[in-house]
Amino acid sequence: RFLKENVLEVKTAELKGGEAHLFVREDGCMNFDVFRTDTSQDSSSVFPLEWLSAEKVLVEHLHLCYTDETSHRQVEVEDLSTRAKLGMSGDELDANVRLNMDGLSFQQEDSTSLRAELKNVELHVKGSRDGSDIAGNLQLNLPWVQLEADSTLWVDSSHIRLDIPLTYNLDSALLRLNGAAVGVDGVVMDLKGNVRIADTAYSVFDC
Repeated sequence: RFLKENVLEVKTAELKGGEAHLFVREDGCMNFDVFRTDTSQDSSSVFPLEWLSAEKVLVEHLHLCYTDETSHRQVEVEDLSTRAKLGMSGDELDANVRLNMDGLSFQQEDSTSLRAELKNVELHVKGSRDGSDIAGNLQLNLPWVQLEADSTLWVDSSHIRLDIPLTYNLDSALLRLNGAAVGVDGVVMDLKGNVRIADTAYSVFDC
């Protein structure tokens, strides 16, 4: 169906073991920028397929590292395992992800270093796009979280839940939380409000 209907359906994709090091150089070039610029006149959709689905994506014991020389930032996961199901088009997204992260660390120059352990994480993302408006819901369940900041333990074996209905406008960069709920060990907080996200995007197509 890929050639005739522009549809890609994946039954199973598995990656067991291995290492991946993603980096961005000081000039903005990336070692994972593998797509060419779309020079066609039709720019109505940023997604090249009518539909992409993956019934089962399985990753086991992957060592992942991301280094960004433009922001002097590094993120590393010593052991990542995940299982995902995905459906996506130019206007819709529906994804379910389960994962474990051992040895998750974040470091940035002249900033606090963070280290975390995440077990049995469940993530569900569903959304749609209408022109410049994106609407959706993000549900995140973290049954077991441990967090250290500069070697000081701040969160120990906590249960965290997020339920975030949101809308986002691409033109104004305005993110609106529509009654989001954040729960920590049974204590729930409701969040409402707007956030305007600064434009930090840059083009790397000419690298």
